[in-house]
Amino acid sequence: MRNLAKTFVWVTACLAVTASASGATVPPNMLVNPSMPFVSVSMQQEPVEIGTFYGPGAKSSLFQLYAHVVANCPYHVAASFQSFKHVHGKAVISAKDLSVAVNNKPIPIGAGRASVVHSPKPTPLSGVEVPLALLVKVQGMDRYPQGPYRGALVITVMAGP
Repeated sequence: MRNLAKTFVWVTACLAVTASASGATVPPNMLVNPSMPFVSVSMQQEPVEIGTFYGPGAKSSLFQLYAHVVANCPYHVAASFQSFKHVHGKAVISAKDLSVAVNNKPIPIGAGRASVVHSPKPTPLSGVEVPLALLVKVQGMDRYPQGPYRGALVITVMAGP
């Protein structure tokens, strides 16, 4: 089976979906033709603020997000995280001061990805809502310049077991 993937970027300061994802529709013949694996994912369009972090101690924020997945084959969802960068380019929060988890599974910072959900069977034609509990922990913010930071949680949905 070909490895199909759809990837969307979540900016943690503001949740954003790539333009190609918004308003995506599923061609009916793709869902019923088993010779052509099909996977589609869409996310909510509203911005997500993760909050204000300050001081030397560890701070954390938990958000419940949902991905709408439609697939005519088995699929799995993986996640990776691009570290927080100051919006004016003044600093990048070090991976030693940052941890991210989705559905209680640690997500790599900067490189690689971790599997967070998998399904051995296709979705119904209407798709399914896949819960994604995003936990962000930051420490040592007193060592970084004040101001807004943005990071990207990248969600990839792929065909296959």
